[in-house]
Amino acid sequence: MDNNSEIEKLKRDIDMLKKKQGIEEPEKHMEESISRLSRSINSLLKVFQEASEELKADSHDAVLVSEKLDKIIDRLDKIEIQNEKIAKGVVAVADMVEDLQSSPLQKLPVSKPVPVQPSSESKSPGSPIPPPSQQPEPQSWPQPQYGMPQPEDKKKNFLNFKI
Repeated sequence: MDNNSEIEKLKRDIDMLKKKQGIEEPEKHMEESISRLSRSINSLLKVFQEASEELKADSHDAVLVSEKLDKIIDRLDKIEIQNEKIAKGVVAVADMVEDLQSSPLQKLPVSKPVPVQPSSESKSPGSPIPPPSQQPEPQSWPQPQYGMPQPEDKKKNFLNFKI
């Protein structure tokens, strides 16, 4: 036997021993493990990518909601300013009414009705219309109150406005 044939035989024996002992199987096992690890990493990357997209969508929605809330707050601020103006106006009117009620009312000049002179045709000697000098003066009636605040009601109690 020559050396070459012996070397060949030894190589075959080594290969057989390797197969028996499972030396090649760990390489396959390693490849499978690497493949599973790669799939797991890829699935994790997909999960993170989806989470990132959801966060972007949520932040976009949050910006839209924030803009709408800002508009609503601006409108409420304007309404608050208008309500303050209305309240000041109501208090001013209440003060004016109170001043009018507390001051003596000045009598307005009352115009006397002008008597109609009967025509000569309808004038009879016993006419029921007395001459203007004999007509009674019109009576002055008390002013109606119409639920207006009385002088004892103060403006601080008027509709409980705080100014």
